[in-house]
Amino acid sequence: MFLRSIVEGYEVANRVTEALGPAHYRLWHTTGAAGCIAAAAAAGLALGLPVNTLVHALALAATMDSGLQRTIRTGSTGKPLHSGHAAAA
Repeated sequence: MFLRSIVEGYEVANRVTEALGPAHYRLWHTTGAAGCIAAAAAAGLALGLPVNTLVHALALAATMDSGLQRTIRTGSTGKPLHSGHAAAA
């Protein structure tokens, strides 16, 4: 179940990224934007959350999305923070 939840988390990340489209990447760091939702999906599946609870977890994770590309392109150390937000979700 644990390995399956990791695979499903990656699948969620890919689908969210696809849904956001390439225009989104011009301004936003994908890890920060899709990572929170993917991490919540993987954790929720690993914990065996009921569907209704998992939906709420995904919605809460979506509110944590972040990751302006500007922080990456200007040499800021903000990129690790975006990944940290995803992991914390």
